[in-house]
Amino acid sequence: QVGAFQSFVILPLTFLSGVFYSINQLPPIFQTLSRFNPFFYIIDGFRYGFFSQSDFNPWVSLSVVTISGVAAAAFATYLLQVGYKIRK
Repeated sequence: QVGAFQSFVILPLTFLSGVFYSINQLPPIFQTLSRFNPFFYIIDGFRYGFFSQSDFNPWVSLSVVTISGVAAAAFATYLLQVGYKIRK
């Protein structure tokens, strides 16, 4: 089940976030869709760190990644507190 999540969610989001290309080369509708992808901001931050070039403001990218991480941690903590799908 973990492999399916990685294959069908993580991998497409990674490839569609501009790993091998700049999103400025995409049509406008796909540029807009890429901006809703949190992986875009992670990869754009790495690109800025290595090459000092980015498709988006690096501070906004850092903010989006931080907010996404805090939201994911809060959701995981909530699920652990509720006991979602934990066998007793």
